[in-house]
Amino acid sequence: MSKVLIIDDDDLFRGLLEAAFGNDGHEVLIAEDGEHGVASAKVSLPDIIITDMNMPRMTGWQVLDALKADAATESIPVVVLSAQRTSQDIDEAHMRGCAAYLVKPIDILDMMAKVRGILGS
Repeated sequence: MSKVLIIDDDDLFRGLLEAAFGNDGHEVLIAEDGEHGVASAKVSLPDIIITDMNMPRMTGWQVLDALKADAATESIPVVVLSAQRTSQDIDEAHMRGCAAYLVKPIDILDMMAKVRGILGS
């Protein structure tokens, strides 16, 4: 299956996503913040990245910008998870290149379906 990089500072939520993707047959990579996530993406070149937006040290906005500014990672689809649900935030995320914007709390099954659709699997 696909290689999924999960970037989230919440241990519990990150573990939930790791279990869901792992049980679905994906290889799962974990980063506890945006800095580690961007570094991991550049080395591992995952098939898709799932990132939280509200994180310390490096926000999801900064993660998106860093990934899209690097030739090695610019084409990796990024799914944004955020508690912000304004149309301005959603539009801004899409303008910065995210493949999907999911509002927390998320439905894991819906998210998995969205990821499968993006990956074409």
